Amino acid sequence: MGPPAVAREEHQDKSIMAIEPRPLSANASDFRLSQTRFLRAKSTSSTALFCGSSNGDCPGCRDYNEIVKNTFPLSLDHLIPLIQYNIIRASLTNASILSIHLPAGKCGPAWSRVPLFPAPPTIPDSLAPTVLQLSTPHDVWIDLLPDPTMRDNAIRALDTIDVTALQRDLTGSQCGAGNNVDFVGILAWNDPWRPDGWELSEGFVKKWSILLLGCWELLAATNRWRAKRGEEPLVFERIGHYKKTPKITSIGFLPIPFIGSWVAAIRFMRNPVKFVREGQAKAKNGLFRIATIQGEYALVTDRHKVAEYIKAPDTVLNSQDGSNDYTPIGLYDAIALTVARISNRIYVGTEFCRNEEFLKNAADYAQAVVVSAEILRVFPERFKPILVQFLPVMKYRRNGYKFLQSFIEDRLNGKLDENGNKPDDLVQWLVDAAPPIEKNGPMISERVMALNVASIHTTTMTFTCALYTLAAQPEKYLEPLRQEVMENLEDGQITYKTLQNLPKMESFLRESGRFNNAGLMAMQRNARKEFRFSDGTVIPAGAKIGAPSLVLHRDPEVYEDPDVFDGFRFCSPKYADNKEDSPVYTTNNFFLFGHGRHPW
Repeated sequence: MGPPAVAREEHQDKSIMAIEPRPLSANASDFRLSQTRFLRAKSTSSTALFCGSSNGDCPGCRDYNEIVKNTFPLSLDHLIPLIQYNIIRASLTNASILSIHLPAGKCGPAWSRVPLFPAPPTIPDSLAPTVLQLSTPHDVWIDLLPDPTMRDNAIRALDTIDVTALQRDLTGSQCGAGNNVDFVGILAWNDPWRPDGWELSEGFVKKWSILLLGCWELLAATNRWRAKRGEEPLVFERIGHYKKTPKITSIGFLPIPFIGSWVAAIRFMRNPVKFVREGQAKAKNGLFRIATIQGEYALVTDRHKVAEYIKAPDTVLNSQDGSNDYTPIGLYDAIALTVARISNRIYVGTEFCRNEEFLKNAADYAQAVVVSAEILRVFPERFKPILVQFLPVMKYRRNGYKFLQSFIEDRLNGKLDENGNKPDDLVQWLVDAAPPIEKNGPMISERVMALNVASIHTTTMTFTCALYTLAAQPEKYLEPLRQEVMENLEDGQITYKTLQNLPKMESFLRESGRFNNAGLMAMQRNARKEFRFSDGTVIPAGAKIGAPSLVLHRDPEVYEDPDVFDGFRFCSPKYADNKEDSPVYTTNNFFLFGHGRHPW
């Protein structure tokens, strides 16, 4: 692309360089390194960013030592204010990259001695002129800002802001007002042509928020630099910045204070699938909000956002308070006892895994924990320790300790097994790992019972749904699955090796989990701190977030014919060759009970 046609005109006694608009190249390096690429008003205000004076009376009129003395005054501790120096250095570097010859007057020799940052060979995308820059007269200092959106915001706001004050604040009042960089300045820490090399002070953010709308990369970089110093991140919407944050669509809410969400929760209980489907259709940014009796949830249907929030640290989004929902059906209790027997064979050995009363108590306890949690949720925190004593969960907990008391006390007293060796099982591991304050019978028993909560009902739901699905289509799946098992038996026994060679069985169970869904929501998190998605959408502290598996497991972009059950779907070459789609992996597209660091 050749150089633009240039026309000169006089405008309010200022020399204006106007260019004829032409299509922009997608490659920033195609822009000519010429000052004529931009529309600039050559005025004394163009130099104010560097000398702090809007009338041309700058320190450059004196010798270099005097310039340094007045431009970079010593602080009270006699340390050079390097932060301010870097701002000037960064601005001069960007000017050099753009081949901008600043009208520095007599201070030119002083600025020519400032060493620049190592610069790229071509104009980077972040400094490439925007359409607004190419079509609107503006001061030269705007072109030096590293964020295109910030440059456009500055051009639009020129008639409504105090330009002199802004230029002074950009450098932290570096001339004539002392060192205020912590209050109103910006800081250049890295490559000055990149937005992520800069940091905004809190004072600057508060005062000049009009310039920062949409500057996501610059704002995110600010908090990254603050985090490196161990400082709290800035919460931008509290100081007037993210006024145009994407809104989350609300489903079923009534515009009635206080009771609107309660009405929405009741409506959701009556037809949850309808509400989730409606939210999927209306959500414009992959998020919608619903109300349940557990509280309000922001449900995430966008797979990229799901990947974002499950990576958030526990201090921001936490999963510990998520509930494990369940669906009682005819086969459910029988499978629950089977799972309890298998689990407790590992947990507490043959003595208890064959005790029907203990197994029933363990299964009932796992169920009572969920029910009791939902009951307690509606009461204030100060009443919960009292109320829980009257709920069934405490009865099952005490019964569990009665069963295990003698067994656990023997371990606490160092009892050896029949071979004279220290036992090597879960209870012994719990005893060995427990801190002194928890090394007692009730606490060890509570750990065993908690493991039953984690193992019994989740596994029971999976197998119950799979068996009902198999019973609905026996002619299609029963014989192929049976034949696969028979072909992999070793001396008529099912071994570990057998289980490693059942691709059809694994596919059937995975597809059953995808199609049936153990619950409406997976990967539930509680926002301990504000969480912000990359597009600026905010989940406020105290809110709940989750991913609707009903929607994501039936996404036509991921699964062909998602509303059709295909038991051998994951045996096809499309999935078999992809490690993430292997039946033994969870992904952002498949999360039966969860995914990420905390897979629930």
